[in-house]
Amino acid sequence: MHRQKIHSGKQQQKIFDCLKEPEALAKIQAQFLLIMKKNSIKDLIYAYLIIFVLFCFAFVSCSIDNETQKVINEKQIVENLKKFSKDFLQKSIELEEAFAKSPSSNRIISYKNELLNVKSDSEFNQLMTSAGFINSNEILTLLKSRIELENNFRNQNPDFYLFDVNKRNSLLNKEYNIVLEEYISTQNNNITLRGCGSTYNRDVSRCNRDYGKCAITAVIAAAGGIWPGLAVGAICAWDLIDCKSDALEDYEDCIN
Repeated sequence: MHRQKIHSGKQQQKIFDCLKEPEALAKIQAQFLLIMKKNSIKDLIYAYLIIFVLFCFAFVSCSIDNETQKVINEKQIVENLKKFSKDFLQKSIELEEAFAKSPSSNRIISYKNELLNVKSDSEFNQLMTSAGFINSNEILTLLKSRIELENNFRNQNPDFYLFDVNKRNSLLNKEYNIVLEEYISTQNNNITLRGCGSTYNRDVSRCNRDYGKCAITAVIAAAGGIWPGLAVGAICAWDLIDCKSDALEDYEDCIN
């Protein structure tokens, strides 16, 4: 009868709280002392057995709960990464289109690395205009929008940054690559997949992959500033436009 009562109590109330181990252990000790007071010496062996079972149950339960929580957290993070990857790619496409509005013949490549020293909107606009871009304000707005997306992800997903850098890199790249490959597959229909066209598509796909790796890397860092991230984003987009321009030039040379 006494055994059934303890079993029923375990079902109604969790004896060991994994988040409050000292308090839970104190409860077990209190139950043990209560048993000692109410029972004779000959029952102490039985009491010790009960306490041993309670301890075993406590630690096994805690281990299972922690492992379950870890799985749930990672699953949610992966879902959030999927959404983030789609939003990030869309903003990257818009940024690429903005960069492409300025003719390549007007762009001065020597200005590119100077972006790393930019620290204000006016400096950015002045540099981009000097480099030959006709829409520096539009580019700046799009870059800031993508930085905001990155910062929102950081703020809304603190558990992601509890993983080490390698784990973060693995999770993010896996989800982003899925989205990126879907996008690349739609771009490969622009030119017939034979001879020169096949080479062009391969080169453009490589440009898109390199751009994706370059642009998405900043999210892996737990903290990100506006201007360092903005400058890197601009350089990545600039590299993409140059890469695709080279691929198209090679294609035109190939067919002529």
